[in-house]
Amino acid sequence: MNGRGPRSPPDRPVLFMKPLWDREALIVARNYLAAGLLDLRPGDEILNIQGGEPITYEAELIHALRGHLEDVQLDVLREGKSISVRGQLTPAPLVTERSGVLVSGLLIGPSVFRDSAVLGNDNGLMVHDVEPGSAGDDQ
Repeated sequence: MNGRGPRSPPDRPVLFMKPLWDREALIVARNYLAAGLLDLRPGDEILNIQGGEPITYEAELIHALRGHLEDVQLDVLREGKSISVRGQLTPAPLVTERSGVLVSGLLIGPSVFRDSAVLGNDNGLMVHDVEPGSAGDDQ
């Protein structure tokens, strides 16, 4: 593992937006991270990780953070100034540790919407998968 931590991706309690005027920019829309983890603010533009290659998509950010969750350093553009933000992130729950119920071809499990707490639905359930041809697939 080259001295890196577990390869789990970070838990992603941050929402990003892609502005119409610059589709290459990755801008923080909302931050649901626990206090003290990583000080990202709405409007921050993610530039890169630890002086590396530019980050323009959320998938690039997640891939670059794998194994580096204990000491994260992001270069961001905040209110027109380039600054470094340091902190840590928590790993996403392992797929093998998730629970759910399979009923008539429907896999039902906990809601995974990042806005759930704001919407007042942080204990909800959702359909995660529908088995093709199953009774649950019958529309």
